[in-house]
Amino acid sequence: MVAVVATSVDEVLAPLERRRTLYLGGAAVMSALLLGMAWLAERQMRGDQRLIARLGASERRYRLIFERNLAGVIRMRPDGVILETNPALQAMFGLDAARLHAQPAWSLVDPADAWRLRQLRERLSRESQATGELRALRGDGQPFDVDVAGASYVDETGQAGVLLVLRDITEHQRLLREQRQLHEILDASPD
Repeated sequence: MVAVVATSVDEVLAPLERRRTLYLGGAAVMSALLLGMAWLAERQMRGDQRLIARLGASERRYRLIFERNLAGVIRMRPDGVILETNPALQAMFGLDAARLHAQPAWSLVDPADAWRLRQLRERLSRESQATGELRALRGDGQPFDVDVAGASYVDETGQAGVLLVLRDITEHQRLLREQRQLHEILDASPD
């Protein structure tokens, strides 16, 4: 076995100095990488915060349109399962959201108007948009006339849905009937 003996302190410290230089260089590279990663993460978080703020604003606009709409709005599946209703629709039918959601949307239509409901559903299926008039039933069973505008859609998860906007036209229909009656009376009376 051969033993190497250092002849000076410099020879002893030289390998240690090389290791120290390597370690310090590695530490500097690691620090730079960590700082870069921290900078990227902070930038990503700022972008995420902006995205979250935009999503929040979009949700608030949707809620404003949905909840403050004077027309009744139903969001449902094509099979009639009610997913969401707005306060105007709940007031129109005299039912709270829980009672509305517990029944299929089709049960809100007067059975005597089943043929018009069928036509509306067929147009929605075929053309993805439809309008018409139906006779609906309030929660207490009273019939009333509604104007319906509907559109079918596919949501972000790929699920099909239907959005219906209903407007109570009972008063409008009553005024039209009275107007027709007045015209009949005027037409029948001698000048």
